This record gives sequence, structure tokens and C-alpha cells, in this order.
Amino acid sequence: MQRSVVVSIVVILLLGASLEVLSATITVPDDYPTIQAAIDAAQPGDTMYVKAGRYVENLVIDKPLSLVGVERPAVRIEAEDTEVAVIKIRLEKGGLSISGVTVSGGMVGLQIDVAKDAIVEAQQITAVENRSGIVASGAGTLTIVEWHVVDTWLVGIDVGTGQGELIDTEIVRGDVGVLLRGRGNVRM
Repeated sequence: MQRSVVVSIVVILLLGASLEVLSATITVPDDYPTIQAAIDAAQPGDTMYVKAGRYVENLVIDKPLSLVGVERPAVRIEAEDTEVAVIKIRLEKGGLSISGVTVSGGMVGLQIDVAKDAIVEAQQITAVENRSGIVASGAGTLTIVEWHVVDTWLVGIDVGTGQGELIDTEIVRGDVGVLLRGRGNVRM
């Protein structure tokens, strides 16, 4: 009995170590010149660190990963195309975390479509001068922590997800602060 417990523990430790080896760390602009190039190259589970700077691009993220702005608010992502979201997340399964960035100049600062088997956490983000700060939909789980949504023309935060949580979020100078849609369970 003791031997099987020891073998099980060793197998679990080896699996955990192999998963760590499989995930990589990517730094923008050191490893890739743009955030989108780093996202495209990343494997599920990778962590991307974005150094301080102004990045003019629209991002599309469709895999579980972590995107971390190294020096908030010095990491500023401005929309190249103002008619779409600055960052669009479409996640089918797994977990995605984004933190420490400022997004500006898009139709939406952060557009999220999170499926039932997916979790998105967006924290310590500032959305400035977008038509809407956050628009979230889908059956999955969304957690928004320490957001500052400033100068939106439509809705600060528009949530229509299965499960949602808004923690320490501030909306300044917008037409509509928070819009809750659908039958989901959102806690504020």
C-alpha cells in the first residue's frame, strides 16, 4: 500500500514538472516585435510579459495563456483599426489571464466571448476612450478585477456571461456604467 502511494506521488510530481517544462515565457518586444506575433507563436499555457511601451495593434487571443503588462500603466495598447476591439478574446476551453495594460481607441477595449468550459480573468486594466470598455458574452466564467473604465461613449461594462464577477472596478465619464444581459449570474 505504501509503495503504491509513493509511486502515485512520484507520478504526480513528474507530471507537474513536465507541464511546467511545456509552458514557456515570452517577452515582448525582446522575443517578438509585436504582441500579436507573440500570441500567434505562443502555445496554450504560455506566459507573455509585455514591457513598457506604446503598441499600436488590435489583438486576437484564442488560446489559454497569460498576458502580463510589466509596468502598468506604462504598457499601452492602442487600436490600429478603431472599428473593432482593441483586444478580442474568444476562448473555447481552459483559462486565460490578462493584466497590467491600458487599452484605448477601439470600438471596444476588451471584447470577450467565453465558452462554457472556459474562464477569463482580466485584472488591473485601464480602458480609455473606447466606445465601450468591456463587452463580454458566452456561457463561461469572467472575473474583472481592478478595472478603470474612462471616457466611454456607449457602455462601460457590458456583461452577458454565464458566471461573472466585478471586483473593485471604477467607471468614469460614460453614458451607461454597467449593463447586465441574459440569464447569467453576475456578482458585484
